[in-house]
Amino acid sequence: MGWSYGGYMMMWFEGHTDRFKAIASMMGLYDLRSFHGATEELWFSRMGSEGPPLDSSQYEKWSPSNFVKNFKTPTLVISGERDYRVPTRSRCIFSLTCRR
Repeated sequence: MGWSYGGYMMMWFEGHTDRFKAIASMMGLYDLRSFHGATEELWFSRMGSEGPPLDSSQYEKWSPSNFVKNFKTPTLVISGERDYRVPTRSRCIFSLTCRR
């Protein structure tokens, strides 16, 4: 279970391990490229990413959205608008992807 960065980590686990019987992701980042333009704190989205999305492969490497083919763990997605750094759209897209 994770919130904000923890939600991102749950999304990351979804595409990289089948260790868990279920995952609960809350307010996580699903697509790092789209996050760059959707937060008012641009330093946050560039931290550890070696620059803006078009100049860095790190966004692709660390984005849970690039590992959808590996998703198989049942997931509870909890969303809301109280995490002001992470756009609600990110969780909605993750939720829809999990329903496929």
